[in-house]
Amino acid sequence: MTLGEKIKAARLERNMTQKDVVGDYITRNMLSRIENGSATPSVKTLEYLADALGLPAGYFMSESAGDELTPGDLGAARDSFRSGAFAECAALLEAMDLEGGYRDEALLLLARSKIGLSKAAMADGRYEEARALAGEALRHNDEGLYASAAFRTEALLLIARCTMELGGDFSAAMDDYQAAYQDQGLGEFYRLTMAEYYIGQGDLDKARREMDSIVRLSEATKPAYLMLQGQMDLKDREYEEAARQLEKAEQLARATGSSYFMSSLYAMLEQCYREMEDFKKAYHYASMQLKIKE
Repeated sequence: MTLGEKIKAARLERNMTQKDVVGDYITRNMLSRIENGSATPSVKTLEYLADALGLPAGYFMSESAGDELTPGDLGAARDSFRSGAFAECAALLEAMDLEGGYRDEALLLLARSKIGLSKAAMADGRYEEARALAGEALRHNDEGLYASAAFRTEALLLIARCTMELGGDFSAAMDDYQAAYQDQGLGEFYRLTMAEYYIGQGDLDKARREMDSIVRLSEATKPAYLMLQGQMDLKDREYEEAARQLEKAEQLARATGSSYFMSSLYAMLEQCYREMEDFKKAYHYASMQLKIKE
């Protein structure tokens, strides 16, 4: 009897479903793959399964070394990642001991899954969770053979933005980000993030200086740049100009797929048109905000 068959037999003897066994530790898909022999569980997973089935901790240990990744393990993780199922990909990998010849690829997938989850959490306003996930992604990136300086910069920017939203030590977080970004020879994201910070602090002069110091603006950052310009015009009560900038930002964001800030953008457009007493357009942008939240 194989290890997977032994686990399945123990489960069926106890009249337990896969859902009964997995709890919050592993996914049902992972247990199914362990039972059919297409995945090798880690020692920790074997200990968990033994406990869940009411068996001695070492009951399944003699059947598997439990410390090697297999091509099958990574195949399922790759499929999850490709489909955008970042949580499932991370769960599959974290249920294994990341050792053996496939460790570096596993860390690469894990880092990129965590950064995807971080971005989703940030878009939903779950800044504490987003910051923690970005930190984990950064650690996985740095541990692997395929460590990327650009990825490190991206993770540090997410951490800095979340820190700003949470009211933490933003300056220290931005120092880390700036150092990494300078290593990349880039600067526009740093300037835009600093401008956003100064706008939030009410210091529009410093915000404008940061915006004016951007030498080259890429297509990907134009929507954010226009949005910040509109935000400053809004604070200066230049409502028509603010609306013009914000609507250009919306058009570019849709064209480039840079839509993570759309809820904030619609909120500002709603405010602009309310101030201009164009209540039809104000209602339109209020409705757009609700659609995003749904």
